[in-house]
Amino acid sequence: MIVPEVSQIINAVLLFAVYSFTGWIIEVIYRSLNSRRFVNAGFLYGFFLPLYGTGALLLVLMNNLIPEQNIAVMFVIFALTLSVIEYITGVLSEKIFNLTLWDYSENRFNINGKVCLSFSAAWGVMALIFTEFIHPFISSIIIQIPETIQETSALLFSLYLSADII
Repeated sequence: MIVPEVSQIINAVLLFAVYSFTGWIIEVIYRSLNSRRFVNAGFLYGFFLPLYGTGALLLVLMNNLIPEQNIAVMFVIFALTLSVIEYITGVLSEKIFNLTLWDYSENRFNINGKVCLSFSAAWGVMALIFTEFIHPFISSIIIQIPETIQETSALLFSLYLSADII
């Protein structure tokens, strides 16, 4: 079993925080524009959507593990992976919390309103942009932050997120 170094865990926590926050911003803008009023996306009190952080970290891991493929293959792999995560999250949020976070029933080619072809395609495109441009940029910024600030930030985020989830 490979055990990650502490610095890798801290890096992952910080990336998770950045991508969860970015996902919250994306969702708030998208939902607020569609509703023509402010909508606080997600089920937590804070400004984070862990679904986005989880998806982003999984994309980073997959991108590092999968040998270079052509763009079409990566698009399909990313779109399917993110759609599976979205579907599982949608089912679990309804079963555990009795909460419907999104509903694609009105969209064509949907599966139980949890995923649909148009959003799966959008996730695939966004994943390609993310892995090629966004993540390398964000990662290069994070590694420039002094270690003590990284450690403190990761700890504070972990405590904050734990309290919000509880």
